[in-house]
Amino acid sequence: RDSHQLPFAGTADWNSFTSALAEINYSGPLMLETAGFIPGNATASIRRKAEELTAFAARELADMINASRNR
Repeated sequence: RDSHQLPFAGTADWNSFTSALAEINYSGPLMLETAGFIPGNATASIRRKAEELTAFAARELADMINASRNR
């Protein structure tokens, strides 16, 4: 089921995912569809914080890919 949550939520194996991307030397964009993470009735400040957390998770994924490349 695609629930549009943040990376590291749910049951996805993010270590395997990032290792596989590193293995094929993927350097393109990653699309994070997190609409399910941000409630529709969120205030502007909550929405901003949720977007900051999404950006942090994206940087963490990029760091994991880079770390896998350096192994």
